[in-house]
Amino acid sequence: MKRITQIRKRDGRVVPFELRRVADAIYRAAQSVGGEDRFLAEELAGVVGLYLERSHGERIPGIGDVEDAVERVLVDTGHAKTAKAYILHRDRRRAARERVHVLEDDPADRPLPVVGSEGTGAVSAWSKARIVAALLEEAGLDAPTAEEVARAVEGRVLASGVPRISSSLVRALVDSELFARGRTASRERQRVVGVPKRDLARRLEEGAPDRRATDPASLAEALGEEVLRPYVLEEVVPPEAAEAHRQGDLHLHDLGAPLALSHVALGMEALLARTLRGEGASRSSGARRMASALSEAVVRHGVSASRTFALEDVNVHLAPVVDRLDEDALHAEMRELLLSPAFTTYPRRGGLLRLELVLCAEVPARHLIRPAPPPAPPGRVLGDHADDALRVARAMLAAAAELRREGAGDRLPAFTLVVPRTTGRDPAARALLRDALAGAAEA
Repeated sequence: MKRITQIRKRDGRVVPFELRRVADAIYRAAQSVGGEDRFLAEELAGVVGLYLERSHGERIPGIGDVEDAVERVLVDTGHAKTAKAYILHRDRRRAARERVHVLEDDPADRPLPVVGSEGTGAVSAWSKARIVAALLEEAGLDAPTAEEVARAVEGRVLASGVPRISSSLVRALVDSELFARGRTASRERQRVVGVPKRDLARRLEEGAPDRRATDPASLAEALGEEVLRPYVLEEVVPPEAAEAHRQGDLHLHDLGAPLALSHVALGMEALLARTLRGEGASRSSGARRMASALSEAVVRHGVSASRTFALEDVNVHLAPVVDRLDEDALHAEMRELLLSPAFTTYPRRGGLLRLELVLCAEVPARHLIRPAPPPAPPGRVLGDHADDALRVARAMLAAAAELRREGAGDRLPAFTLVVPRTTGRDPAARALLRDALAGAAEA
């Protein structure tokens, strides 16, 4: 006859069989009707173990089988009052478990007895096993301790008599039990990183405190960063640097956007070559085809930056496709470029991410002998289009100034003008510099 060493829980888990717990249950039932004999309770538990060995053989008994065995042993040994108390307690516990529902939280990330979102009103049936699973996986507890903590939490929940309980409260009860057992490190691993409801309500009403934009997308982005920031500071940043940040000795930018680079600057030549895929820009499409390629680059790569996304030498690379446009047509093309959706939807991240267009007062040395892309004639290089590059830069600054006067200034990208030391001797470059300074003063 094989000894019973394991039992199957209601959720299907197989755990060690402990006669001590059977004795505890019998003793509590006996106490409820005036009994005080602990030794007798332990003897009766031993009889329950023998009964299970005879009735189940090689099979693993379930919790229900153990409870049925306790009832039968109590009745057969003449302890009818204790048996009745045990049965009533068993029925009350079953009814309590069936009444309790958990307002669900997050199905993908949290194996506690919560699924979905508390805000959606979704609920799940009470399951102590999911608390145990979470404690094993998230808190790193051993199985006996996890069972003990989960059992204590279940006892408090069922004793409360409430029909529904939020997952946040379940986690709070788990934290309380871990704290009471001195498991502070395990409790910290279980801690929820989030925004308190009061702060969330204030954000929804007033907007994020460090954002200029108040549109829904920017607010959602700001709240996401607010949640991510403490996690990055505590779990990603080295402890010494995190403490220096808290003390004010060191400031760490963009903790809420840890996967983004502070400043991303893209060289236009390789970027346009990839975007245009060798098509170039025909004279019929001209600047519009190139502007479309610029917009595509902004949409594709702008999300990689947390502070500044810059497109370098824009006017130099636009120059070969505008050489046949008169001043009015060029002004119209630059205006349309600045009003393209990819440009006007900046700044992203509620005003913290800036789109920047870098203009050159002269063709940089690194571009002087680079082949000009189509529709430039074969054999032409970017250095041959220096005058057109200045025209593009001036037209772009003039279009930006006009749009600012029309009230669209907050949707425009920033401009950086790279001025060489020889500008003072070049009238065209000096005119461009005057335009840039005038635009900056007006802005």
